[in-house]
Amino acid sequence: MKESLAQPAEVACYLRTTAAALAQMRWRGTGPAFIRIGRRVLYRWDDVESFLVEHRCKEGERREGNR
Repeated sequence: MKESLAQPAEVACYLRTTAAALAQMRWRGTGPAFIRIGRRVLYRWDDVESFLVEHRCKEGERREGNR
């Protein structure tokens, strides 16, 4: 079974952020799950979609860190 994988630049573009911001999210442990093979970082698209679902806010709801 072959999974669809993405490079950090692709995921950053999809999330409308920068590759540097995505790297910070990896370092802090606050971003989508990722795969590290040596120095190479890859993302499963399913994990990116799950990350978005987990961080979805409903109207009137405040996520931690919002002011």
